[in-house]
Amino acid sequence: MPLIEISFLELGVPAWSWWILRDIDTGFGDGVKEHPWILDAEYSPRTEFAHGIPRSTKRYSDNGIEHNSHNVSHESSCYLDQKGWVLPRCARPLRPESLDDGRFSCKELSDTLLKSIQNFDNL
Repeated sequence: MPLIEISFLELGVPAWSWWILRDIDTGFGDGVKEHPWILDAEYSPRTEFAHGIPRSTKRYSDNGIEHNSHNVSHESSCYLDQKGWVLPRCARPLRPESLDDGRFSCKELSDTLLKSIQNFDNL
């Protein structure tokens, strides 16, 4: 496990960080083995659950927020290399073990995405 993941899991995971999580751990997906998830709140080891929102490369139109791929030079660990859709209606609590079994991707830099998630039900 990379050092960045160990420090996050021991010290806490910042909000708006992306993690690649296995579908078997999250209950999301239809045959794909893993999906990116963005944590919409800070996670601490003192917290029972993390709270995340999945992202899919399948088009979800009004059920999702379009999210462009990240720049290749953004972070070396970034896995968001295709356009996708963030799915706020599929948000759910995540067990800390799913973070242990997953891997850190990157930190979201787009204020636009954060505001779109926060305002999703008001659209």
